[in-house]
Amino acid sequence: PSVESVLPTLTGSEVLILDQCLWTSRERDLFDKVIGLDPVKRRLLRTVEALRASRHDKTADHYGPYSSLFKGSNGQSNVSGVMLYGPPGCGKSMLVRALASSSNLPCLVVAPSVLLRKYFGDTNQQIRSLFTLLSKLAPCILCIDELDGLFRERNDSEHEVTRELKTEFLQWLDGMMTSPAAHPILVIGATNRPFDVDSAVLRRLPQSFFVGYPERIGRKHLLSVFLK
Repeated sequence: PSVESVLPTLTGSEVLILDQCLWTSRERDLFDKVIGLDPVKRRLLRTVEALRASRHDKTADHYGPYSSLFKGSNGQSNVSGVMLYGPPGCGKSMLVRALASSSNLPCLVVAPSVLLRKYFGDTNQQIRSLFTLLSKLAPCILCIDELDGLFRERNDSEHEVTRELKTEFLQWLDGMMTSPAAHPILVIGATNRPFDVDSAVLRRLPQSFFVGYPERIGRKHLLSVFLK
């Protein structure tokens, strides 16, 4: 469904999240601006194609939230989560935007300020509204930039609000992942510090790609693009 077609069905909270998080672009050649990283781009495009196919595949044999780990590497499995990691400034966020633009799928880019709220219980309500919005927009992409900032490893000194945020988010994410044919949602997390991300979140992102500095050929191509 298009974003416009689901607007009449949205609640007030869902409309506010959509207004803050929906990423739109008129450009269709963003992938050409991402220099190098060809293997990562091919895998991401294959993942989106599997996401589209899962919506119409009624005979798929799912093994639960990690079904992609048991179905081989033929590209037909339902991949629920991807993590992009590497040094800053190498194109992680641009890769997500290029993927959303080329696939013509709705993309929600979530920041901590969208979910965190002042009053008790409001944060959980925001997460609930986020996932009900995603289910109405599906198939779609959920991007969590700076993943370590929102889902840092849990510890005893952590504030109760952030702990509840992670618990609520993971519970809703598990609910979506156990029925990928009904809610084909691709979750992409980008981070510079993967070792700081909560291990429970990492388990729900079964695919990970390193986005590093460009090699010599990539640097030459990048320089020619800038000189234009």
